[in-house]
Amino acid sequence: MLTDHQALVDCLSSDECLRAAVYLRDSDRQDFIAGHLLLKVLAGRALCLPARHVELFQQCPSCGGPHGRPSLPRQPRLQLALAHSEGVVLAAVGWGLLGVDVERRTAPTSPQLLDRFLTVPEQRRVLGREDAQEAAVRAWTRKEALLKARGQSLEQIREVDLSHLPLGRSSGVRTFRDRALKLTFTEWTDLALDASCCVVAGTDSSSRVRDFSSGSGRTTAYRQT
Repeated sequence: MLTDHQALVDCLSSDECLRAAVYLRDSDRQDFIAGHLLLKVLAGRALCLPARHVELFQQCPSCGGPHGRPSLPRQPRLQLALAHSEGVVLAAVGWGLLGVDVERRTAPTSPQLLDRFLTVPEQRRVLGREDAQEAAVRAWTRKEALLKARGQSLEQIREVDLSHLPLGRSSGVRTFRDRALKLTFTEWTDLALDASCCVVAGTDSSSRVRDFSSGSGRTTAYRQT
């Protein structure tokens, strides 16, 4: 993983190192480090800067704490997005509306949970499929990525209905546009990491997916261009 590269780890600021140190679980600490490094690498490429010169800023709009959606004070137009799930980290940067989500393909999808985050039409489409488990996870990642792109909370997830979007299995990276929502959905299933990934961006941007590989692990990142 990216955290195996000491040169990249050295790109973390002293504040980021202190924040990483307070995590009680090593897995959470590694997710934090990998996410911040990915954002620095991607933002650096977008801005033609070394990753060590990228300064991330996080502040919760509710409590003012040093968490929440990352941003670049010196480049406010460049949007940053970050998500993680049990050791899998997804990061994205782009010049426009942007949101991401990643979930393990085996994430819990009980009827009670489906009723909480899927609308009735969405539930019907998911439960009517042979791959209902994976379809439910794909539907979830789309909706959460969309909410993050819009700056909405998870409490509003049932207000969004995406039952009109295609829900079939994807053997690779798949991108489709929703003209009504004016959004582009890019999604893929990473079999090596056993994860479902989704990036939501405005339709006025082109995009591409980049993989960063090292050893036996792989971290996937996305960059709008």
